Amino acid sequence: MQTTRRRIIAYLEANHSATAHEMSSLLRQTVANVRYHLAILESEGLVEVVGQKPSANRGRPSLLYMSTHRAQPHNLAGLAAALFKELIGTRESKQRDQRLRRLAAFLAGEVRPQAATSQRLLSAVQRLNTLNYSAHWEAHADGPRVILGQCPYAAIIEDYPQLCQMDAQLI
Repeated sequence: MQTTRRRIIAYLEANHSATAHEMSSLLRQTVANVRYHLAILESEGLVEVVGQKPSANRGRPSLLYMSTHRAQPHNLAGLAAALFKELIGTRESKQRDQRLRRLAAFLAGEVRPQAATSQRLLSAVQRLNTLNYSAHWEAHADGPRVILGQCPYAAIIEDYPQLCQMDAQLI
């Protein structure tokens, strides 16, 4: 994330809420530039408009911004790593594979059989996208391929490459 946007989020966390004008003087940026960054942060779900503040002069009131829970620092990667280590970290191979299959089945959710292959692929891709894989499928001569655009476990994949096995089970 760009430094200006980090500073905006930090300011909002420290001050609870603020207008673009209030942040512009602190950041030494134009109000238009701060609004530009706020619009990007809002589209990413990191800030939200929570109200309006009356203008000191005549004119429209200023929008009041606040950071969202998505912008808050967290330790989800640490928690996931600890849980994953406990789940499969020291298990024998057969037991580990069984646990990975169960975990993949849990993440897959309820699967409803559908007749058309394209419908099954579409459903699978939609489920993968709810899990943040940025997936799509493509037709190829030797059959359809599911393409994963990103790994939602990137923060811990180096320590737990077994997650790739779970992904294979999930697909």
